[in-house]
Amino acid sequence: MKTTIAILLSMIFGTPALAATFVYVSNADDGEIGTYTVQADGSLKGGQRIKAEKIVMPMAVSPDKRFLIAGVRSKPYQAYSYLIDPGSGELKLVGTGSLAESFPYISLDRSGRFLFAASYGADLISVNPVGADGRPRAGLALCAKGSRDVCAMTAGAPESSGCAEQLRRALHDAV
Repeated sequence: MKTTIAILLSMIFGTPALAATFVYVSNADDGEIGTYTVQADGSLKGGQRIKAEKIVMPMAVSPDKRFLIAGVRSKPYQAYSYLIDPGSGELKLVGTGSLAESFPYISLDRSGRFLFAASYGADLISVNPVGADGRPRAGLALCAKGSRDVCAMTAGAPESSGCAEQLRRALHDAV
């Protein structure tokens, strides 16, 4: 009897719980992000819907899965940062940061410290540092194809400096 109880207790308390899988869907027209939990059978269970702004579209999750950053493509262009509840997947707004353009693509570097964004229509890329609190800060550098040197102008360097060099310096200074 004692052996059976010990085995049951071992099975209940000794087996690590499987982490839940969450899905986030940006709804551009209504400006909301929907939260869903993937069920054991593969179906989705709807959860929280959280307000962002109209034309919320690209999203990126931090490598440590603590934050979700969503780009808003309507003026004023902003990145909304949310803390992800590891148990429920629910989102809590931690803040916003300005973006330079309407970006259809955003991603985070492997450390989660830099938000990269690209706008093909505007021939523009940007890099925003991300604080420990998950909030994107003001952009460090911009590079525009065919411009005189947007990087140098943005970073406050002489126009003769190249875009790549300005980006390298800006990233070095942020670290």
